[in-house]
Order: sequence, then C-alpha cells, then structure tokens
Amino acid sequence: MSKDKSDQKLTISQRFSEENNLYIIKLFFIYRMCLL
Repeated sequence: MSKDKSDQKLTISQRFSEENNLYIIKLFFIYRMCLL
C-alpha cells in the first residue's frame, strides 16, 4: 500500500513538472513575440 502511494505521488509530481515546462515555454514564446 505504501508503495502504491509513493508511485502515485511520483506521477503527480511528474505531471506537475511537465505542465510547468509547458507554461514556461508558452511564456517564453509570448515574450519573444512581444520583442519582435
């Protein structure tokens, strides 16, 4: 049971980091568009 919980935590953190990366990439593109 504890192993299952840790696996769930890992997937949640992975998903969060992936969404964070997408957000950062979007901000970067918007920033570049504003500069041009």
